[in-house]
Amino acid sequence: MYYSDKFNFPNEEEMLSMLREHCLAVVILTSSEGKVKVDHIPLFMDWNRKALYGHLAKQNPHSDYISCSIEAKAIFTGPNSYISPRWLDVKGIVPTWNYTTVHISGKPKLITDDEALTIMRQQVNWFEKHATNPWDVNNLSKDRLTELLKYIVNFKIDIETIESKAKLHQNHNKENQLSVVSGLEKEMGYSGKILANIMKQYLML
Repeated sequence: MYYSDKFNFPNEEEMLSMLREHCLAVVILTSSEGKVKVDHIPLFMDWNRKALYGHLAKQNPHSDYISCSIEAKAIFTGPNSYISPRWLDVKGIVPTWNYTTVHISGKPKLITDDEALTIMRQQVNWFEKHATNPWDVNNLSKDRLTELLKYIVNFKIDIETIESKAKLHQNHNKENQLSVVSGLEKEMGYSGKILANIMKQYLML
């Protein structure tokens, strides 16, 4: 990924928050023979273990590639939107795109059902944290869990490299940044409002 040190996440925690909130990743699996398989997989980041965790249905043919892949790359895309030059009082500029993304590469490995259940509990608890009566993995009986686990392949990606980018008009002055935020809020619908909030948060507007 093309990188510029102007377009960074403000801190590590903001990057991790984006990964958790936008966890559906494009996962690219590469075998030792050079074969490539691509799929969309929700992945949960465990920063303490420096690993991403996920699972595939056994009936998904890509599940067979987990154990024979020499590398996995996970591409996460956060809030993003078109940016119109109409919003800025600057001559000679053209439309652009603001976005947040993280690319993570590493070695995929199969994991045990017990390890997978530990991660699943963490993931569900994170997503259910705002619920008045949150759903819990323990709501299922042991027999039901055992039955369901027969139909999935659990894996992790041990993280080797992380590339991150938050392109949010950091190379413009505050007046222009506020103009972009206003344009996003007025014209770009729900996704524009989310990106506008990210800009206000990251750029302290």
